[in-house]
Amino acid sequence: MKLLAGTLLSLLIQAIVVSPTMACPFEDYLSAERQGPSNPKSPNSLYEHEARLTQAFEQDSRRLFGRYLNQELDVSTFDDCDTQSPDLAQRLNQDFASLFLEEAALRLQKDSKLTTLPFATSALEYIHSTSVYPVKLIVRSDAQHSAHLAGYDRQSRGLFFNIAEIKPENWEQNFIHVFAHALDSKLRVGIKNYADPAVVNPAIEVIRRNPPTLTADETETLIRYLRAGADRGLFAEYRAWVVTSFLLDPTLSKLPEIKKTWWNRLKKSFPIPDEGVFKHPLMRQAHQIMIDRVDPLTEDFGALAVYLK
Repeated sequence: MKLLAGTLLSLLIQAIVVSPTMACPFEDYLSAERQGPSNPKSPNSLYEHEARLTQAFEQDSRRLFGRYLNQELDVSTFDDCDTQSPDLAQRLNQDFASLFLEEAALRLQKDSKLTTLPFATSALEYIHSTSVYPVKLIVRSDAQHSAHLAGYDRQSRGLFFNIAEIKPENWEQNFIHVFAHALDSKLRVGIKNYADPAVVNPAIEVIRRNPPTLTADETETLIRYLRAGADRGLFAEYRAWVVTSFLLDPTLSKLPEIKKTWWNRLKKSFPIPDEGVFKHPLMRQAHQIMIDRVDPLTEDFGALAVYLK
């Protein structure tokens, strides 16, 4: 019994000592790093070693996406990577998100539903533009993004996905929805127009004059401003959810109902702000006119329309 107890204690001590080393899931990379260059004094050997590290990191990143989908990835083990290797920690911050999302887009390309092919191809192009549009994967506690599973930054055009919180069965929905925002041309126009003095100032001037009733031109001036704002919010969410729902179940006969359902649901969730210039009765009147004019079956989807075929 003493021998058995001693053996168990020895194994327990080994597990405590070894488990941190084995925790970081970038196994190929850490193995390649431990091997080191064959000749540390040779430039060619150092170059070949760096190439092996890069290849190993890419292989690990792509494999980890598969493990994530299979619910086999414990994201808490990423914390150990920082202590395992400073170089690995740097690669995690700079390259992991792009490789992870690239693998997600490639798998979507291979999906049996042909309708997802153009969308996946566009997503890949966006991912390859990460030097311009940053992407981020949240794999640990992050106060900035803790309240959201995924999102699109309207200013930087950057994306983030919280894989610590997104359940694998909901990954495709989150992936499509966020990239629908990223590929939405009307959202980008809305952002530009909402800050354009040529759009903002005439609307503010109408409110300043406070006419007893709005003329047709005044109404259009206010609606142009309101529409620019809504193309960043209400209409952006409407377009993204329609595209997401359709690509998850690409049946053309269902598209009209998808459009109507999402419009009726979202228009109640995005009331006009009750602050600043938006509190003015004329602005609220114009907002209601804008909403009443919308026909979800004919609403313009801009660049996203190509994915609804």
